[in-house]
Amino acid sequence: MAKKPKNVARKHRHWQRWLKLTPILVFGFIIFNLAINLAIRLPINQQKPVDAILVLGGSIRREIYVANLAQQYPDIPILISQGSKDPCILLLFERAKAPKTNVWLEKCADSTFGNFFFAVPILKQWGSSRLCVIIFAYGIVKCLLGKTFRTILRKKLSV
Repeated sequence: MAKKPKNVARKHRHWQRWLKLTPILVFGFIIFNLAINLAIRLPINQQKPVDAILVLGGSIRREIYVANLAQQYPDIPILISQGSKDPCILLLFERAKAPKTNVWLEKCADSTFGNFFFAVPILKQWGSSRLCVIIFAYGIVKCLLGKTFRTILRKKLSV
């Protein structure tokens, strides 16, 4: 009878070790995967051209920036998700002398998630898999044409 508790205690210690190691292993795997993506995949993807420009939660700064991009790259379609009022965006594009033919305005979203959720079907319809995503972060664009990263894979566009 005395051996049974010893064996149970040994198994208990074994599981305690694994419970302590598991978060460390998971964290290590995540860091390793991130390092691989940044070191290998990002430079490869930066060389590929952009299919579309997505402005998430457009603000006046982002819309001015994208109007200038539209002037430089008139053939790339632009989707502005929940931006300023239509007349304001129209005036910004006219001021930048940028073409308005490839500009689409999405007005259904009311949050950042909604911006993405409602943009996905439009981007899927366009056949876009390589995006320049312009988002808020002290007014800085997160990716530039020619230096992009893959933000939405074709698999994710089937959401």
